[in-house]
Amino acid sequence: MNLAIDIGNSFTKIGLFNKGRLYKVNTYRTFSNDISFTFPVIPRNAGISSVVPEQTDLYVDLCLKKFNLKPLIINNKINLPIKLKVRKSYTLGSDRICNSVFGYEYYKRKENVIIISFGTAVTYDVILRNGDYIGGMISPGPDISAKALHLFTGQLPIVNTKDSQGNLLVGYDTVSAIKSGILNSVLFTASQFVKSSQKNYRRKFRVIVTGGYSDLFINKLDFKHHYEKYSVLKGINYIISYNQ
Repeated sequence: MNLAIDIGNSFTKIGLFNKGRLYKVNTYRTFSNDISFTFPVIPRNAGISSVVPEQTDLYVDLCLKKFNLKPLIINNKINLPIKLKVRKSYTLGSDRICNSVFGYEYYKRKENVIIISFGTAVTYDVILRNGDYIGGMISPGPDISAKALHLFTGQLPIVNTKDSQGNLLVGYDTVSAIKSGILNSVLFTASQFVKSSQKNYRRKFRVIVTGGYSDLFINKLDFKHHYEKYSVLKGINYIISYNQ
C-alpha cells in the first residue's frame, strides 16, 4: 500500500494505492483545518508532492504520527524514471514532475507526451519517448485571469469562470465577453501549443489533460487527448515504486 499526497494551490488530494491501483481518495482545501487523514489500512510507503511549501511539514508530521512513515518528498534530486533536461531543475514544480512521470509511464515509456494541467495555473509539460523531460510552459489559469482583469482595471467586474458560456465566442455583454476572453484564451493556447510542438519537434505527441478546470475545456479541444483526474497522485505512486 502506497500513500500519495498531492498538495496543490487550491486543493490537497490524499490517495491510497493497492498494488498499483488507486483504492481511495480524500480531497481537502489546501488550508483546511479539518483533515481526517484516516484510511482502513496502514500504508507501507508514502510520498508527497507539494507546491505549497508551508503545508509540506504538516503532512510529513501527520505521516510520522499516524503511520510511523517518513514520506518521500518529490523534487528534482530524487530518483526518477525521466531525465530532467532543463536549466535550474530545482525550480521545477513537483506537480509537473509527477504529471510528467505519469504521462511517460502511462504510455509505457514508448511515446512522446504532452501533459496539460488546467489548474490555478495552466501548465504544459513535454516528455520525449527516450525519457527526456525537455520543459514546457506556464500561463495563468481562469481564476487568476479573472481576478487580474478586475484588479487592474477601473470598471471590469469579477466573474465566475466556472459558470461558462458553452461555445460562446462573441460576448453579448461585458460579463460574457470577459468569460469568453478568459476561457477561449486558454483553449486557443492549448490548441496552438500542441500543434506548434508537433511542428517544431517533428514528432507525434500523445496528449494527457488533467487539472481542476478540465471540465471547462475537455469537450472543446480540437486534438485527441486522454483525460486523467488524478495524474499527480498516480505520478507520485509511480515515483514511490521506482524508489523502492
